Amino acid sequence: MSTPTFPVTIGVDEIATETQECAGFTIFCLPDALVPQFASDANAILSRYPGLHGFHGKKYKQGHEAAYREFLTLIRRTASQSLQAGASNVLLSRAAISDLTQFADRVLTKAFNGSGVPTEPALTILRPYAHRVLILARELRELGPDISATLHLDDGEELKSLATVTHSEGTTPIKASVLLKAVYNGYAAAKHTNAPRLGDNAVNVMRDGKSFLIQAADVLGNFSMNHVFVKLGKASKKREAKARLIEDILDPNRNVDAHFRLHLITRKDGHTLSGFLKAEVGQVLILADAAGTETRLSKADIQEDTVLPNSLMPPTLGDSIEASDFADLLAWLLKQAS
Repeated sequence: MSTPTFPVTIGVDEIATETQECAGFTIFCLPDALVPQFASDANAILSRYPGLHGFHGKKYKQGHEAAYREFLTLIRRTASQSLQAGASNVLLSRAAISDLTQFADRVLTKAFNGSGVPTEPALTILRPYAHRVLILARELRELGPDISATLHLDDGEELKSLATVTHSEGTTPIKASVLLKAVYNGYAAAKHTNAPRLGDNAVNVMRDGKSFLIQAADVLGNFSMNHVFVKLGKASKKREAKARLIEDILDPNRNVDAHFRLHLITRKDGHTLSGFLKAEVGQVLILADAAGTETRLSKADIQEDTVLPNSLMPPTLGDSIEASDFADLLAWLLKQAS
């Protein structure tokens, strides 16, 4: 196996259903080379919205729409710059978590046998976290073993203790995070050989305010879960706002108004043209292209009219203009809508 040479950082934040029958986490991964600019751009967004100190799905309010739209656009724009960037949700039933915990116990027991580390004390410390790193190895299995990963874990729930827990082997204290890194790397090497390896000081538990990657995972996880709730018929105004927002940014052609859908027309003489249907007057269609140029077509001259799901607006518009210009555009559009 080659020595890992390409560093990435992965933000991890927990998600769950309302009844807690299912739980898991969201991951957001960026190459280290993109992290400083991502953080700088996220800070710049916050600076434009006084009173907003971070991005948290549960704290989203209606007045925050423009800021969160910018942040989601930043996530998409930054992630599109690298094949090693991406996001994923992992949601497991209680039964699956129980099975994975038992499996993790077997993996840990095998790993510690003969290592000099007492098995039961180590299991007690690592049990709440071990199944998470095994799932991470599986989720990241396509990134490649030449990648070295650093984890940013939100310090919520059980993870709060991980940064401070140590296990004493003889007179030398061993951080639980170091043991966990060894478990992950051992499992990845044995079962998911293309998963990235965790490097030195790779398991970091911190408040989400110190990592925009955790905040990105938080927002993606929370908003996507709200999208699921809406699709299941459990809608509310707040859920619908989050669902629509994440759709608008990550799948911009999903909610295109029928009036702005792209028409691809083939005339009977073989010529083709495209645009959106601006008006229909009797037997005449008025088509407008992206530049606003109008073309009048007699219905009798049309061989085929195919309505595409795409909008005339380029889906990468938010990626192709400066962040400050995009913010101004959003502010203007939201003002028109209100």
